[in-house]
Amino acid sequence: MPALETLSLVGPYQEVLDVPLTHHLVPRLTSLELWHCTAPRDHAIYTSLRSLILARTTWTISYSEFLDVLGKCRSLERLRLQQEVLDPFAQELASRGRPRTGTQRRATPLVLPLLRSMTVEGQCKVLVHFLATIHVPQATTVELKNCYDENEPGPLVTRLLAPNPQLRIPFLSSLRTVSLSCWDGDPFKVSLRGGPDGNALFSVHYGTFHNVDWPGNAFLEHNLVAIMDILPVATVDTLEVEGCIDHVAVGTWQRMFQTFQSLRTLRVRGRGTLDSLWSGLARATTSSLEAVCCPALSESGIDDRSWDGSRTKFTATAQLFDIVRGALNARENAGASRLKKLQLHLGYVDELWTRTSELRETWVKDVKELVDEVDYRGWKT
Repeated sequence: MPALETLSLVGPYQEVLDVPLTHHLVPRLTSLELWHCTAPRDHAIYTSLRSLILARTTWTISYSEFLDVLGKCRSLERLRLQQEVLDPFAQELASRGRPRTGTQRRATPLVLPLLRSMTVEGQCKVLVHFLATIHVPQATTVELKNCYDENEPGPLVTRLLAPNPQLRIPFLSSLRTVSLSCWDGDPFKVSLRGGPDGNALFSVHYGTFHNVDWPGNAFLEHNLVAIMDILPVATVDTLEVEGCIDHVAVGTWQRMFQTFQSLRTLRVRGRGTLDSLWSGLARATTSSLEAVCCPALSESGIDDRSWDGSRTKFTATAQLFDIVRGALNARENAGASRLKKLQLHLGYVDELWTRTSELRETWVKDVKELVDEVDYRGWKT
């Protein structure tokens, strides 16, 4: 098959198909997709590939040798490693023991100079090592999927991205949008968009199994802090946070508003109360006499997905209205731009709903003097 350029092979679902592919057999091959097959043993076949997709593909070599094989793919533009391709290597890495630095790295970086799209599935241990090894200067899409928590404490963002992620994935040095979702016992997700047009994507989909030493409600705050510690967020204009918002301390929200200086849009979804978030904005606004925090902030919204039931409903408190009004007044006094849109959708317990009926009307009138558009909705829970 000397003229063949694209090859896709799918083996039996519960078996592994052994196909003796060689470079001599397909010398012009540029796209290879294998499902339930053994990986080609002739490493020369990889040198001209521009696209490589492997799913449930078995290797008879070590992890280090596997990285050497990928290193031969100098023309590769698209890489997908799916469904247990990397899982056997996790056991090999575990047998090496844990280094003092917390991240195992290869002495020689794996450089794929033309790679633009990469999707990798596997256990957390091997993904941490893989990301610390690979350099993809032209990448515009990096997706990590189906990695599992191995009951190791500490923010996932720290383990996956440290050290110096922007050196290996350059678009992370110019982030535009950060989306972070953490739920007790449910998947962790983080999405980072950057690059000149803001469309380059780094995303993690992470299945979590929480233990008593690392409760799920700590994931949101610790990973938000890790993002601020590790990544340059000064250019981020959109932040989306999902989870138990009131499990994040006021001081952390204060730091967030002070750190995301270019923030224009803040969207939150989840449950609990919003007191700590708005208290953090108030503190961030009044704590500095030199410059107002995130001066261009123009929209604060709630992604209210009614189909998702009580999980994405925020609860009103007696003091929330005063906190919000105080924060908005403080921003006006500090010279910050007015919010163009404020969205608050809140559920009330019966007693609070009755007790605040007149106060709510007054509050909405007051806030409309400070915000261009107010989308307020309240209901009894």
